[in-house]
Amino acid sequence: MNKAWVVFGLVLLLGIQVTVLSSFHEVYTDGPAYGTTEVCIVKWNYVQASARVAIGGPGSVSVTLPNGTDIAINATTNYSFTLNLPRTGAFSGETGLGVGSIELNESSPITVSIDANITSVPFSNSCSEIVGVQYVDVAVITVVGDAFVSVDVYGVGL
Repeated sequence: MNKAWVVFGLVLLLGIQVTVLSSFHEVYTDGPAYGTTEVCIVKWNYVQASARVAIGGPGSVSVTLPNGTDIAINATTNYSFTLNLPRTGAFSGETGLGVGSIELNESSPITVSIDANITSVPFSNSCSEIVGVQYVDVAVITVVGDAFVSVDVYGVGL
């Protein structure tokens, strides 16, 4: 009887450990920005995340943050900032979503896309198509000018 309880305890401990460890997610993306570039950070609403965005390059660029704030920066100084992306809902049971280069599922609840040289207004890319989709949070950063952008997102979905 004691062996059965030990085995049960070990299986339970292993199950809890796998559940907790699979709740942490990291996504890293980088790429060139030229012309008008949209950096799109997309996550399920049950995920809480923090995104570090770094912008560097040969000259000055204009950056529009998700809240509408415009910043003119000298990209040669390697400007960086952090966005806190709060949890805005509970797990909905939604298991997958794909729009263009943006895909979300249970094992990848966060994704980032960098779409450079967007020329049409309003923008027609994957990011603009996913804004407003139920159970999905989107943070859009617009970069105008030539630069190199990297985005590192850490998140937890419980």
